[in-house]
Amino acid sequence: MLYWTNYPFLRILFAFIAGIFMARYSNPADLIQINPFLPLSLFIAISLGKLTLNRISNTVWGNLLLTTTFIIGFSHMQSHSLSSSQSNPNSDWTECEAYVGTISSFPIHKEKYIIHEVEVNTGIKDSAILQSPTKLLLYVKRSDSYPSGLKYGDKIRIEGTPGPIRSPRNPHEFDFSAYMANRSIFLQHFVYQDQIHLISSDNGNGLMKVIYQIRSRFEQIITEDIHDSNEQAVVMALLLGIKGQLDHEIKSAYASAGAMHVLAVSGLHVSIVCFILNWLFKLLPSGKSQRVIAPVASISALWIYAVLTGFSPSILRAVSMFSIILISKILNRRTHACNSLAFAAFVLLLFNPLFLFDVGFQLSFLAVAGILYLYPKISSVWNVTNWFGKWVWQLTCVSLAAQLATFPLGLYYFHQFPSYFLLTNLIVIPAAFIVMILGIGLIVIGSWFDWIGWLLEHTAFGLNLFVQQIQILDGSVIERVFISPLQVILIYALMVAFLALLSSKKSYYMWLIICSALGITLDRSIRLIEQSNKKELLFYSINKDQLVDQVTGLSAKLFTLDSIKDAKVYQKRIAPFRLRHFLPYPDSVFHIDNGLSDFAKIQVLHKKKILYFIQPFDSNQISYPLKADIVVIANQSFESLAQLSQTVTCDKIILDNSNKREYSSRLKIEALDLGIEIVDLKDHSYLISQSGNKKFLNMFF
Repeated sequence: MLYWTNYPFLRILFAFIAGIFMARYSNPADLIQINPFLPLSLFIAISLGKLTLNRISNTVWGNLLLTTTFIIGFSHMQSHSLSSSQSNPNSDWTECEAYVGTISSFPIHKEKYIIHEVEVNTGIKDSAILQSPTKLLLYVKRSDSYPSGLKYGDKIRIEGTPGPIRSPRNPHEFDFSAYMANRSIFLQHFVYQDQIHLISSDNGNGLMKVIYQIRSRFEQIITEDIHDSNEQAVVMALLLGIKGQLDHEIKSAYASAGAMHVLAVSGLHVSIVCFILNWLFKLLPSGKSQRVIAPVASISALWIYAVLTGFSPSILRAVSMFSIILISKILNRRTHACNSLAFAAFVLLLFNPLFLFDVGFQLSFLAVAGILYLYPKISSVWNVTNWFGKWVWQLTCVSLAAQLATFPLGLYYFHQFPSYFLLTNLIVIPAAFIVMILGIGLIVIGSWFDWIGWLLEHTAFGLNLFVQQIQILDGSVIERVFISPLQVILIYALMVAFLALLSSKKSYYMWLIICSALGITLDRSIRLIEQSNKKELLFYSINKDQLVDQVTGLSAKLFTLDSIKDAKVYQKRIAPFRLRHFLPYPDSVFHIDNGLSDFAKIQVLHKKKILYFIQPFDSNQISYPLKADIVVIANQSFESLAQLSQTVTCDKIILDNSNKREYSSRLKIEALDLGIEIVDLKDHSYLISQSGNKKFLNMFF
């Protein structure tokens, strides 16, 4: 197992992370605001005390330093959260008529839009000037007749009003607003290209402008030499970290085959770049040039590559770690990989503590930690002498070590596990290496050798074909797996205890294994029992489709008024709720056909009478007042709530997504004045819970 004396920076990292977690997940009202200078003062005082007082043991001083590190992490997260909340724009930006900003990122190309990050400085609202700097996502509608020529550093004027990035409207959906808030971006704006007016160019950072131009040139070379869109997209992702051009089918194939990691620029790609640089610098004469110039040039090249590929957490981790190793080479110092990894993580979290909550950051560091610790132990099980067999065994051990370290988080975030990941990585990793080498060759000398582009395209085609064939194998992926955060922690505790038991043979680790396994079983059992006693109705918020889930224990039926316009969209929105509550995947939909007339339908679910008004009508068509538990209004069916009250009596009113926003706003104001409960599905979904018998659970809680 790990011996703390050999890995001092791991202790520092864990203390720092604990402080970040404490500040992130504690109740803000209960937190103590710590002056940022206090941790620094404590650190200096403890260091001076250690130098002047030798009577106190190293253990005491070490624990004091770790406590100080915890406080630094806590304070750092507090300061970052405060600055982030201050950059959250107020309602002025969501009411401005036009604004001026500068493009500050690479464009992301999607099927319908080109996405830019824009740093906004000035806006216009009712003839007043807004000057509160913020950032937003600008979605520019694609148009063949009016191609977008926007690039980094362009200062532009945009007509229209940006809006907030909306929180998810349905339970357990991916929270894109929180994801962007971690990058201090809270606004978005969907525009047509004629709403954008170029003011000037070349307003960005000079170095970044050059790097952006280089990247654009690389994109152009790849586009000109590789003609098929799928192969083009994979080469872009492997070389430059550009994943916006990958279509859904290709991403799904790579994810199902367990090969998605090769499309995210990370340690594999950095190691290939290092291999090429090392080979080139061997041409230099030995001596100082080999010891100093080569590492310095390599570090510079690696960080330029990190900028070219978009500064993702995984690439930052890899480049930071390789830089530490190269610096130690210059200083002629011996490094330990685990300490280097911990130091790289510490530096990145010092730069931005919110990296800790980034999925790529977590998986990247865990994969490398798994390889560093587990690979030697796994590879020592079998001593292969044949060079080819040894290469296959080493690659298998690396894949297994990385997968073991990351699979609990993979299940938690992506709810699936690739069954054939070992087979996939035996082909995909060498193929990715070849694609990287050929891609760099294409960029550097491709204009002189046409065959490089041809070979690169066919290699990428073979890679895609192999991944797609793995995907269609029976049982290629175990899907729709849900584990809770507690289960993730317990699985890691079980794994650590098992490794400790193998290493030390101490019996108390066996008890930890048993307790972890029982904890996983108990947590899942309680969740299943709790769900089996539930009766719920969930009205989803999905475009203009009216979808209602009737949940009865561990079964569910989905009802709709009309044909579904986009099955993929509704499944994507509904699946997270179904998965979290152990319900079947939403493969089928039942139609509500109980029509009172051409303007109304009725359905009884869980003894709740639901009345749907689907279009405007003459209230004289109803000869007597109707009664219902819930009324759903669609397509502005009623002029006002007063008209509705003359037609039907009910407990709750739901406005579906087909109503115009102005109409919904007017009815919500009217409901507030009348004291009527009303729900707008444009804002969020609506859950009605009718819990069943909880006597079994009450025996324990």
